[in-house]
Amino acid sequence: MTNQATDKIKRQLQTIGMSTFITYYYDFEKKTVQELVKTFEKNENWSESSMQTKASVGKAIFREGTQKKTLEIIKESKNIDDISDKAKYIYNNEYPDWQKIARDLQTLGMSTFVEYYYDFKNLTNQELFDKFEQDKNWSLTSKQTKVSVARNIFKKNHQRHTLELILSGRADENTIAKATEIYTKEYPDSEPYKVRFVRQEFQFGEDIINNLFSDYNIEAQKTVIVDGKTYKIDWYITEKNNDNGLKLAIEYDEKYHNQNKLEDDERQKLIETKLGCKFIRFRESDS
Repeated sequence: MTNQATDKIKRQLQTIGMSTFITYYYDFEKKTVQELVKTFEKNENWSESSMQTKASVGKAIFREGTQKKTLEIIKESKNIDDISDKAKYIYNNEYPDWQKIARDLQTLGMSTFVEYYYDFKNLTNQELFDKFEQDKNWSLTSKQTKVSVARNIFKKNHQRHTLELILSGRADENTIAKATEIYTKEYPDSEPYKVRFVRQEFQFGEDIINNLFSDYNIEAQKTVIVDGKTYKIDWYITEKNNDNGLKLAIEYDEKYHNQNKLEDDERQKLIETKLGCKFIRFRESDS
């Protein structure tokens, strides 16, 4: 977007007010100018001309398709934390980062998310740990990671998009059925959005890793710290209840992966030495 276009949005925001744009965001999106004026009459003590102007300018932002940039300007603004936070909430809901959601879901697991959906939504962290202790033979680190990721999904209001991602993928029948049941209950008046872009790495994990190593501990996006540097492994596989058993690091390189072989080899050696594991690398061209 050009500087001239950005300056126009800033002038429009000066006319409407950042707080007004956020408060009435969905009204600006869905209502006519006259319906907006009636809404303002009920809630605000503005003059007739002010209501007309704010309604017209707010509608113009949506008509011109600049509402996303308008939200970006507001959420990056300073000294108005409450308004900025509300803008971030709307932005995350309207313009989700599907790749970030896919990475979170890869860490958490599709079946885990739907199986414990209402537990993640309603229980405390300690209650979740106690429930996992009864139901799952996961390591403490795995439980902590899953709880943290799930909490973040709900905190950012991404639970709907996470369900939509599951329903757009190739999960097993039980997971799809449970996700459909939850979505219908939570969003009875909406049809799930069909996500058309999902990272190959995510599908690889769901289709192959989770099935092939279903009887092992699977840590997705495992963090490894070596000499103060932080590295991520796509999947780290270990045997349950056997510290001396299988230790396997698996990486999936998409076709646009940075192909610096010397750098990759050095990183691999550091991780192998740190964890005492075997390392397997798959490439998108192989799958």
